[in-house]
Amino acid sequence: MKTVLFCGGLGTRIRDYSESIPKPMIPIGDRPILWHLMHYYSQYGHKDFILCLGYKANVIKEFFLNYRPHTYADCIVSGFGDDVEILGDPQQDWRITMIDTGIWRSIGERLLAVRKHVEGEEMFLANYSDNLTDFPLPRLIDKMKETGKIAGFMAVKPAVSFHVVNLGQGNTLAAVQDIRDSEIWVNGGNFVLRPRIFDYMKDGDELVLGPFARLIEANRMDQRISEYESWEDLREYCRHSADPVGRLVLTVIGRALDWQLVTWSDDVCTGLQLVNFLQDVPRDLALGRVYLPADDRRRFGVTVLDRPNEPLTQLLEFEADRASGLLAAGERLRKTIGGRTGKAVGLFARGGREALGALHDARWDVFTGRPRPSRARLARTAVSSLLR
Repeated sequence: MKTVLFCGGLGTRIRDYSESIPKPMIPIGDRPILWHLMHYYSQYGHKDFILCLGYKANVIKEFFLNYRPHTYADCIVSGFGDDVEILGDPQQDWRITMIDTGIWRSIGERLLAVRKHVEGEEMFLANYSDNLTDFPLPRLIDKMKETGKIAGFMAVKPAVSFHVVNLGQGNTLAAVQDIRDSEIWVNGGNFVLRPRIFDYMKDGDELVLGPFARLIEANRMDQRISEYESWEDLREYCRHSADPVGRLVLTVIGRALDWQLVTWSDDVCTGLQLVNFLQDVPRDLALGRVYLPADDRRRFGVTVLDRPNEPLTQLLEFEADRASGLLAAGERLRKTIGGRTGKAVGLFARGGREALGALHDARWDVFTGRPRPSRARLARTAVSSLLR
């Protein structure tokens, strides 16, 4: 599993050291924090590292480019240094990708800068590079696999001796307790992430506050709301769960401030999610969720959702028309963005429309199987889009 290590900060909280070396290079014993951290991950078989460099990047590069393992290990030297045999400390078989992500970027921006290096991964690890732990890493990874969550991090009790003060009415003292005995937990800086985390990130975000707040809100909506009264209610859900994907793409290509493009992008992303809702009516119902607005169901007299029936067919056709109208914005995005990026964006929207075509061809039967376009149909769509 790949591990992203954030090594580019200024280290303002440890100014005595950070004037001369970056924070991850502060020595513990005879080796820097960064080496110990990488050794921790490699113990569990994670030896493919991506270092997000910034402040004094050259110090970190020089350490690894000039790394001489026998400097730190017992060894046997022959031929006045021509032959060196390491005793008890084999050389590290690490793969290290070093990317300069700038000095002034936030942690979230550094992660976005190395996004292409974790593409295709089921999950990847990340760390602030200024903390060490003996926590059993497989427990955190297994929990992520078990729950299917998008992001998780290790939370720890604060290792300080402050007192927590609770105030009562009129700001009178109600209670005092050691912070270590309180219910306060802090971010331990040890992350397990799925690439879908990028769907919840915006330009300028820190890694935790913005993206995790959006994940929490989308999750809360799924937990507290099992169905939606109106189309506007459902659209609001899509604004949290689907629209961030398109906005991230616009951020990557430097067009996030063009609000006409943002509007069209939101339409396409919401349209694609609506297509998924139509394809997954039985699956969602089994999970206790209904993504067909209640007022639309009443309009078409739909009372049964667990088997084919004419009112449901009419409702699915109606919602498909709505989705098709939203996906039409994909063509406007394609023309305005232009180039290969425009064609790629347009292809996503056309893929959604092909899925609607598959629903139509299946006569809106979403119970026999999940209607989806054939590979040949998708290939024709892709060729058509690229030739335009």
